[in-house]
Amino acid sequence: MTNATTTPREHATTGSRTRWGRIVLGAALLEALLIVAAVPLLGFVANPLAPGAQNASGDYTIFFVSVTVACFVVGALLGWWVARPLTSQLALHGALTGAVATAIYLAICSIPPTTIASVVAAYGPFWFFLANGLRIAGATAGAASHGRRRRVA
Repeated sequence: MTNATTTPREHATTGSRTRWGRIVLGAALLEALLIVAAVPLLGFVANPLAPGAQNASGDYTIFFVSVTVACFVVGALLGWWVARPLTSQLALHGALTGAVATAIYLAICSIPPTTIASVVAAYGPFWFFLANGLRIAGATAGAASHGRRRRVA
């Protein structure tokens, strides 16, 4: 037996449809928030992305740890936001939000004069892949936790 009273709006939020608009908006907000958080941070720590910084002998650990933690936390917040109106496929929407945000970040990194390779070299492969992986993991965890909270309440 089907529910004939379901409106198209309710079906869009409760069905198994992927909400690409919300995913892309969440990913863009995720990257914007990370930029807003990271730019002021550069005033307090050595900037590994500055020209000639790869040859400098500074310790960039505080910067890398801060950016990596921010990627996870902001990813979790926006993953939670993307999953708010959904009733199913929460983790999928979170993972897609993180993946689209990572694609946006890679696109930003490819704007000349920089390249993705130069950004990976500045961060080092460990920090670069950890930060980007935690962006996706954070968005997935945030979306999934929203579903757990709703089931408990």
